[in-house]
Amino acid sequence: MKEYIITKTDLEWQNWQLKTENERLKAENSRLNSENVWARKNVDVVIDVNNKLKTEIESLKKQLNGENVPLAIYPNVFTKSKAWKADTSHDDDRMTYDEAAAYLEMELDA
Repeated sequence: MKEYIITKTDLEWQNWQLKTENERLKAENSRLNSENVWARKNVDVVIDVNNKLKTEIESLKKQLNGENVPLAIYPNVFTKSKAWKADTSHDDDRMTYDEAAAYLEMELDA
């Protein structure tokens, strides 16, 4: 069997190859880290938008089920005004369409 002798030149060549590979891996790691930061920011934006949409959907579901929701997010309201006949109750309460229909029916029957 032939014996292989490692020379100083061989070691220098291996050392250069390892340094080159190490630099390439550092550059790749840096690139992947910057992509990771970019991806995290985008994921945060998607999560924020998703949470806002979930809140809006829950509010709309409550509205469809006739539950009490804050007036600021309850667009389907009817406002009684002082423009009604003098003998009606003149409170400026906000009410749902169903309540408004019942109110009008009551006023028309009177």
